Amino acid sequence: MRKYIESLKEKPDHHKERFALLTSGIFTLAIFGVWSFVTFNKTVDVPVATVQQVEYEPSPLSSLRTNFSSAFEAIRGNVGELKGAIENYGE
Repeated sequence: MRKYIESLKEKPDHHKERFALLTSGIFTLAIFGVWSFVTFNKTVDVPVATVQQVEYEPSPLSSLRTNFSSAFEAIRGNVGELKGAIENYGE
C-alpha cells in the first residue's frame, strides 16, 4: 500500500482525486454498514400478556367518565349521611 501511495504522488491530479474518492467511499460504506447493523438489528420481543393488557385498557374518556361517576356517587353518599346527621342532631 505504501508503494502505491508513493507512486500516486507522481501521477496526475485526476488519479489522485479518483483514489481519494474511492477511499472515502469505502470508509463511508464501512461506517454506514456498522451503523445500520447496530441500528436495525434490534428485535423487540413483546410478551403476549403485554399485548393483551393493551387491548383491554380503557380509553381516556371512559376512564374519566368512570372516575366522575364514582366521585359523584361518593359525594351523594356523603350528602345523604350529612342530612341524616343533621336530622338526628336535634333529637
